[in-house]
Amino acid sequence: FAEFMSSCVVVVPIYTLELGFSERVALLNGMDRLGGYQFFFLHPKSIDPAAILASLSLPAARIYSYRFGAVEDHWLRSTRSYSSLLFQGWFYRLFEEWQYLLIFQQDAWVLGTGQELAQWIAKGYTYIGAPWTGQLGLDTPDVGVGNGGFSLRNVAAMIHIRSEEHTSELQSQFRISYAVFCLKKK
Repeated sequence: FAEFMSSCVVVVPIYTLELGFSERVALLNGMDRLGGYQFFFLHPKSIDPAAILASLSLPAARIYSYRFGAVEDHWLRSTRSYSSLLFQGWFYRLFEEWQYLLIFQQDAWVLGTGQELAQWIAKGYTYIGAPWTGQLGLDTPDVGVGNGGFSLRNVAAMIHIRSEEHTSELQSQFRISYAVFCLKKK
């Protein structure tokens, strides 16, 4: 599964240096379970990357591969602004060197392994994420996927979907919040 490890980056949005116990434990669990993959800590420009590492207290015995990427603070200030960030084409262009990105928020718990992630990558889907169901009070019993806190996304497809010519077409056909949640095999 080594060829898949270089084709996917694990993107961890860091909103604050004050991670709670459960967030820190979930993040360290994910880093251990997916340790062969590159981690990309996405953080507000106002947070120093060295402070992020210090706040995580990564075990010295374990070697992780990671990078940092800063965005304007407003993108990570609220759930709404973060959701808007995930609809920006330039966001996905940050990850063009990889075929896939796995969004990994600190409220997710990784049960599988890096090898299992490689198996999902091999399936060739555009997007894999948790479902939204009729439990949200919507009329339809199953409205698709979109809960992106732990989601696998094809980078090139996300860039294409978020391109100018696609955006206006999709906005006229669907509510924009459903635009990128089309599952389709290549």
